[in-house]
Amino acid sequence: MRTQHQIKFNDLNLITMKSLLTIFLSLVILTTGMSQTTRRVNNNVGISGTNVYATFALAHAAAIANDIIIIEPTTTSYGDITIAKPLKIYGSGYFLSTNTDLKADQRNSILGIVEFNTGSDGSEIYGIYGSTINIYGVSNITISRNYLTQYAITILNANKANTIFTNVTNITITRNYGTGASYFGASPTAGKTISNVLITNNILNYVSAVNDPGVQNWVVRNNTFYGGSSQNLVNSIFENNLLVNGGTLNFANVTSSYNISTGASFPSEVNGNKNNYPLSPLNQSGQPESELLVTGSPDKAFQIKAGSSLKALGSSSSEVGAYGGSSPYIVSGIPAIPSITTMVNTGTGDATTPVKVTISVKSNN
Repeated sequence: MRTQHQIKFNDLNLITMKSLLTIFLSLVILTTGMSQTTRRVNNNVGISGTNVYATFALAHAAAIANDIIIIEPTTTSYGDITIAKPLKIYGSGYFLSTNTDLKADQRNSILGIVEFNTGSDGSEIYGIYGSTINIYGVSNITISRNYLTQYAITILNANKANTIFTNVTNITITRNYGTGASYFGASPTAGKTISNVLITNNILNYVSAVNDPGVQNWVVRNNTFYGGSSQNLVNSIFENNLLVNGGTLNFANVTSSYNISTGASFPSEVNGNKNNYPLSPLNQSGQPESELLVTGSPDKAFQIKAGSSLKALGSSSSEVGAYGGSSPYIVSGIPAIPSITTMVNTGTGDATTPVKVTISVKSNN
């Protein structure tokens, strides 16, 4: 549940951007119970202090296993990053300049390519604005609430140098927004597998896994696919997905049920699958009336309107698409750490007339 708090300060001399960030990080630790070291990456001018680093590489070098790294908002990309330790990485979310009520600082935590390399097993990443995430032969990775612009996520069962081959398992890809080619399971090599991949509650162009026996036990559930391209999947479960622009399904040994497509995607309408769903039926006035919200930020636009039959066409009469299921998509990818939503001050002051600053902080889940 989300709560909101207000903190008031009467002495402007104590209130600087540095101290506000310190207060925010204290709230993060208090409300989440995080006992690991929290390290900040901030490339804005004039920001420094204990455990503050101008680049991710410096923060990574200082970190130990299971530390928290917060990628702070910026207008200048931090560039490509490489992760070789188990870390928890948090950004600020995305579409914040449209969804202005979510954070006071509406800039993004901008990255290029994110690489999970040998040694990073067990890492998690949330809330970043990046191009691509590559998983190189490591397991137990969580990728959640991120905005990805290019090839989204590539899963490989070899290290980057392609010299060490291993089984890859337990990859969780959830609540992300992707604009490029979605997810690829690279063809497993030397008899190795890519297994137990969970892709759920994302808004994506499409999903793709190479047709190879080494791709095993993928679950693709409650996603919204908007690209209209081919969905390629093998040895998997495909359930409760919404194909906004149709698309061709190239499936092998896939259990498909309760999916809705606006085109003729499914060979037959069995197991709750439906083809040619009229997403924009005519209303009583003869005008099209979409069952999706359509307006707002690009991710909000895929919300299903109240009263739509899509709210009950999934398994057990549940909602299909990214906003359905037990863990619905989170607008703007806000991570599950507190956010400063507003900062208001009374203007300039002096020693006898202090400035009052009010900060509203919201917890997130």
